[in-house]
Amino acid sequence: MDLLFGSAVVEQGKRLGRLAGVEIDPTTRRVLKIVVSRDGRLGAYAMTRPVEVVRVDGGKVVIAEEPPPSAPLPFRLEPMLWSRGTHIVRGHAEVGRLLGVRVEPGTGRLEAAFSRKGRWGKAQEVPIEGLDLSVIGELRLGPGSQAA
Repeated sequence: MDLLFGSAVVEQGKRLGRLAGVEIDPTTRRVLKIVVSRDGRLGAYAMTRPVEVVRVDGGKVVIAEEPPPSAPLPFRLEPMLWSRGTHIVRGHAEVGRLLGVRVEPGTGRLEAAFSRKGRWGKAQEVPIEGLDLSVIGELRLGPGSQAA
């Protein structure tokens, strides 16, 4: 399922807001939660929902059921937050910004990321396999990658 930032989010038939970002486990490359806010921007007013109860229906992100209480994360795990502000970088140059992610339904496993160079640029799919996630706020492409 494709989770594109800025998409409308609906819970129990009512508009909850817009998709502002996703929380990622960098070790397993799995989406843990989606981040939602009224205006689609990150801030203190944003709320999260577990990805297990999320589905996409007609371009809208739908919270399918009441989210179960989330188990605390292991102490060693610090999730990464990806949003529209996340840079796609090759070498030392920015080649795009993150638009959203493709997630395996049910498991939350990342399949791909979507990026765009500028506001009017064409969106491109970036495979997850070759990405370096070691820098917070950046997705680093390998030197031979043609994506973005």
